[in-house]
Amino acid sequence: FIGLLTFCASIIGNLPASLFSRQINNVTQSLDGLQTGKISGTIWNGSIEARYQELPVSNVSWNTSLLNLIFGRINLELAINASGLEGNSDLTLSGESIKISDLKLEIESSFINEVTRPLGLGLSESFTITSSEIYVSDNWFSQITGEIVWPGGSIEIDTPIERLRIQLPPLSGIVKMKNKEAKLYVYLNSKELMILSLARSGWAKAEINHLFFEQTEMSFPGTDSEIKKDPAITIEEKIL
Repeated sequence: FIGLLTFCASIIGNLPASLFSRQINNVTQSLDGLQTGKISGTIWNGSIEARYQELPVSNVSWNTSLLNLIFGRINLELAINASGLEGNSDLTLSGESIKISDLKLEIESSFINEVTRPLGLGLSESFTITSSEIYVSDNWFSQITGEIVWPGGSIEIDTPIERLRIQLPPLSGIVKMKNKEAKLYVYLNSKELMILSLARSGWAKAEINHLFFEQTEMSFPGTDSEIKKDPAITIEEKIL
């Protein structure tokens, strides 16, 4: 009897992660721009290669236990690694809802520039992102509580005339949901510098306050008005 239990436990413990390939394919088909590759390891401790649009290929690994499934939960400890990206978090699946908790990401500017360079924006240094809770349902965020820290550095902005290079001091930010949009409020010494928004449709919006132009000494039509009503300018672009 003990030998039979050991045999069954050995089989269960070594079930290949590729058993979930069909389910993973169903998920990726519902998310435009997400591609998955090689799946390795077991369903309890495995990894998968993933890529979103033109970003570098990432390796996502997970770790879970049979105990979670016995109690009807899918609770994974996740780690993600790519060129310019490293992070970890806990992920809980419940029906069609996803909860991401204790997220911490270290993102190099080279990773972000894969997306921002074609839009005429180049960043330097690395970003630290932490989030206590992120809820996703129906393939979009329903709740976000997070923070972002940037140590300061240079930013390159392409204009029709020239490429501008500006220096900024350390910045901080708060990430949250408002009106069904994911918003990043960027602060310089507790003063609001800009608001970046992302809608489910893939449209991004940057609302840049006068403080940004004062800090960078950039001139922009209309920003030198005596009546300084924020935002100074608003830029919209479809990025997803």
